[in-house]
Amino acid sequence: GRPELRIIPNRERAADLGLTVGDIGLTVEACVDGAYVGDYRVAGGDTIDITLYVADQRNRPTSEIAQVPVYSPTGRIVPLSAAADLVATTAPQQINHVERQRAVTLSVTPPESMALESVIRTITEKFEPELRASGQIDPSVLISLTGNADKLIAARNAMIGKWEGWTMRSFVNIVSGRFFLSVLIVYLLMAALFESWVYPFVIMFSVPLAIFGGFLGLFLAHTGTLLTTDQPVQQLDVITFLGFVILVGLVVNNAILLVHQSLIYMREQNLDPQIAIPRAVRVRVRPVFMTSLTTIGGQIPLALMPGAGSELYRGLASVMLGGLLIATIGTLVLVPAVLSVVVSLRRATVHAPPAAKVAVTTPRDP
Repeated sequence: GRPELRIIPNRERAADLGLTVGDIGLTVEACVDGAYVGDYRVAGGDTIDITLYVADQRNRPTSEIAQVPVYSPTGRIVPLSAAADLVATTAPQQINHVERQRAVTLSVTPPESMALESVIRTITEKFEPELRASGQIDPSVLISLTGNADKLIAARNAMIGKWEGWTMRSFVNIVSGRFFLSVLIVYLLMAALFESWVYPFVIMFSVPLAIFGGFLGLFLAHTGTLLTTDQPVQQLDVITFLGFVILVGLVVNNAILLVHQSLIYMREQNLDPQIAIPRAVRVRVRPVFMTSLTTIGGQIPLALMPGAGSELYRGLASVMLGGLLIATIGTLVLVPAVLSVVVSLRRATVHAPPAAKVAVTTPRDP
């Protein structure tokens, strides 16, 4: 910081000399920038400030203020140092304020191999409690993360909701999150199209597969960029979050084809579910792979090719690549199996034999 001379009034010594804090402040002002004592109005209405200066003190070293003579009400002339303590210290170049409170910014540059989420957790759960416990950070000081960390937290809370423990507030946050709302909207749209609440539930089994594949793709992208020297390390950022939301609307398409074709065979051709479902998979496996592979092929250059700005869309492409690949393969196995179980349970419930009625006769009285 810049050098600064701090003048601290000594109230006991000043009182012995008959001086007040205001007297000391007036003297210091007269030594530095001049003390305003009044104004003078000239002809024409102009006003001129009357400023008091200490003779021969302007443009002199600040350290000589201690020797400035001060006349006290007791009739004594003493140096300023007799009524105040002068401390040479340093001050910041500028004082920043956030919401009218003084703020200090500390920049943290973590290792490239360390995920931003781990850095945030380490700061909030380890460093901050230790510094507060040791007294290096006053309890009245507020700490908030900004920059990329703040953006990541805000994006995560907006996407999946803020977790605050096993409380009702956490449940409300998750339900109001963008990801949950996207899943709910997709489910309701399919429920309206299929006119059923059961078959959309079967189709939604492809979403967990896509989420797992998305994280797997992001992990591979993160590991791959760690091995390079000219590419930034891929982290879970705001744009990458959007990839998971996009996956929800993409991966259900293949499951819709399988379920819809199976229902056509069962309803229009009266085929048994054990025959209709495998036949639907054989018929629709080619369209499923065609639609998925075209999307995967379009994402490969974004995920693998380096260049300016590639770090912005590499995470999104990696999530979509992994999610589509895993969901496509898993959908051809998991969705038919779940659909077979659901159809069997529905038929067993609908065609259950009615309970036998037992006639009970009572003998008549003679």
